[in-house]
Amino acid sequence: MMLLVLALVIDQCFGEYPQRIHPVCWMGRLARFCRRFLYKPAQSPTKQWLSGTLCLSLCLFISYSVCHFSLLWFDKIGLSWLIGLFWLKASFALHSLTSAGQRLHDSLRRDNLETAQSDLRWLCSRSSEHFDHADFASGGISSLAENLSDSFIAPILFYLCFGVEGAIVYRMANTLDANFGYRGAYEYFGKAMAKLDDLLNWIPARLTAFFLLMSGALQGLTWRQGWQLAWREHGLTPSPNGGYPMATMAGLLQCRLEKPGSYRLGAAYQVPCPEVLRHAITLSRTTGLLFAAVVLFFLFIGNL
Repeated sequence: MMLLVLALVIDQCFGEYPQRIHPVCWMGRLARFCRRFLYKPAQSPTKQWLSGTLCLSLCLFISYSVCHFSLLWFDKIGLSWLIGLFWLKASFALHSLTSAGQRLHDSLRRDNLETAQSDLRWLCSRSSEHFDHADFASGGISSLAENLSDSFIAPILFYLCFGVEGAIVYRMANTLDANFGYRGAYEYFGKAMAKLDDLLNWIPARLTAFFLLMSGALQGLTWRQGWQLAWREHGLTPSPNGGYPMATMAGLLQCRLEKPGSYRLGAAYQVPCPEVLRHAITLSRTTGLLFAAVVLFFLFIGNL
């Protein structure tokens, strides 16, 4: 329990590690290193799928092994808690998520769309050259909702179920999906990665929607509309999981979230303005802290 408390405090007070020592950055480098040797554009789809599956297996095995054996080594000198804290904090990011949303909001309030493009890239990979304020706000809100699940609730859930190694393996799987699990050049190479990520996020995405509703109710938002929109429109997104938190957020804030050519959630609502993005940032932060408080409460009760 204390390990999670310390990791949460570090996250809220200091945010992310520097990139040169951040395990998630290491994971990205490992994924790209494996791709360099395994991905061949000229291969048939079947061979690309086999190469991607091998890449997935290697990356998961390496990430688990490095985490596990570092815990064993530090345990010999009585500092397993310290390396465990390092790994656990690296697996989730609430502070940096909401901070990225706040930077985007501030850029939009200053009408600095050029800076907003850079800010949005911290949240998602949309092409934003021709975006207006509403497009940026919509992209930011959607990404806050989806990343709240991927970057915070899911890692903590895997930590609770499988320990620090579980959180790190989840983060590696999610990193692989972020790099290769989409349609295009890597469609077949990343197919196994995308399917595994869908499987791992099945429960966290729905749990995120539930805690968004709880947080919205505590803040006096229209939680019934959030629930109804999530129930009706969660299947409109390409991801089988991302639609749950995104549609819930759209219903709670009564705004339209749209990615041209991909999905439109809450079509009956108005497009969001920067002020709605600010509410989404507050809602995301509150939801994450509420989830953490509930987890710590049950851990405390279980230790009595």
